[in-house]
Amino acid sequence: MKLEYKINDKVVHLEVSDNSIFTTGNNQVLSEVYFDVTKDMQWFERGYTIENFSSILDYNDIYDGLTNCIKKIISLEFPHLNLQDFTLEKLRYKKIIIMTDADVDGSHIRTLILTFFFKYMKEIIKNGHLYVAQPPLFKVKRGKSEVYLKDEDSLDNFLIESSINDFSLNYGKEKIEMIGDPLLNLLKNTYYQAKLITNIVTDINHNVLQSLLVNGLAELTDFSDINKLKKLCSSVDKHLNLQSKNDEKWESNFITESKQINIKHTSNELEKIYLIKEDILLIPEIKALKKFSEELGDIFKSASKLKVSEKVFDVFGPLDLYNTVYDFTRRSYSIQRYKGLGEMNPDQLWETTLDPDSRTLLQVQYKDEWAADELFGKLMGGNVEPRRNFIQKYALEASNIDT
Repeated sequence: MKLEYKINDKVVHLEVSDNSIFTTGNNQVLSEVYFDVTKDMQWFERGYTIENFSSILDYNDIYDGLTNCIKKIISLEFPHLNLQDFTLEKLRYKKIIIMTDADVDGSHIRTLILTFFFKYMKEIIKNGHLYVAQPPLFKVKRGKSEVYLKDEDSLDNFLIESSINDFSLNYGKEKIEMIGDPLLNLLKNTYYQAKLITNIVTDINHNVLQSLLVNGLAELTDFSDINKLKKLCSSVDKHLNLQSKNDEKWESNFITESKQINIKHTSNELEKIYLIKEDILLIPEIKALKKFSEELGDIFKSASKLKVSEKVFDVFGPLDLYNTVYDFTRRSYSIQRYKGLGEMNPDQLWETTLDPDSRTLLQVQYKDEWAADELFGKLMGGNVEPRRNFIQKYALEASNIDT
């Protein structure tokens, strides 16, 4: 059953099958998304006009508007149901499945819908009736073979696993060769390391950051051990000059008075200075990279060589290795990224997301009701001050920020 509602000039679809309700949404707030929840696609439709659904300006307005929208739809279709005294005995469907786009916008909408259920129908979550669908973000095709993948990490893993036999790596002074599963594990670590480095918000060149990390920056707890810092600067010098062109030169030293690492890059008589302060050690990504310090040093301190088919590339750190493998693997496949569920054909959506025999559903659960209630109230409530305090408190620990 497909129910259609008009909100101002936008159309909302709520789809109901024998066992499930699918609430659907995208970044226009529950508009223009279509779902096939029965194989024979026999629907009946009803149209409702929901008045006073004003323009949505900010996050609180989105939640309030979405909540009112869902409440209105439920009250129109199920007039006997009062959200204030909702009980499980009135529940007609064993599964309520939230389905949104697989991108960041979809996750925002999913959070809003989850907030609604936690606030008004908590028993549905407690008793395991609320689920989140897992639509794919990518379709990867080569020849007649195609596969759907959930997110960026799944895509990366698929591409390197399917191409691993095309790679070999020689590293260290003894030029040890690495192939097969050991290289696959290294590449997966490298992808993670490279993403951490590129996520660091700083005016320091990422190539310089890579060299600092390869030579042990993350192992430091502070800038108090001058001998360690001088050794680090010497190693960074050698490492950066290994990869320099003829007209380039790198010089590094530690300034004791200001407790700063000074790295000077000279190219065609032009100079660029990078100053690395002690507070770089507080960055969450730097802390996360600490456990990889030994691996980074073993593999990348001396110039490593990656063989890709018949070509050989110099790699000096995880960024170099990631970029080389990334470019090669993506040339071998046709990759389609879905901007929204509405881009998928009905048969694709059925095959990847809706078919009960093959779909993946995540059951919504929480362990501590009090902690969940506090978090929803703090982050999704109408009071701005607790949310601002939370953001300020954890700002330095945030990573993978969507901007």
